[in-house]
Amino acid sequence: MIAEGEPGQEIVAATEELDCDLVLLATHGRGGLGRALLGSVTDHVTRHLSSAATLIVPPAS
Repeated sequence: MIAEGEPGQEIVAATEELDCDLVLLATHGRGGLGRALLGSVTDHVTRHLSSAATLIVPPAS
């Protein structure tokens, strides 16, 4: 699936449209102080997604 727009919003919309059970997201751990552990897209999805479980994979070390 290809979508145009704000990535976080598009992931939430597609997840709900496709009735997904699980969303797997990677995070790079960069960003402002409020996003010290999650990337901005991951942060948006975890805050706005209510219809599926979310699995967040940290960066490889």
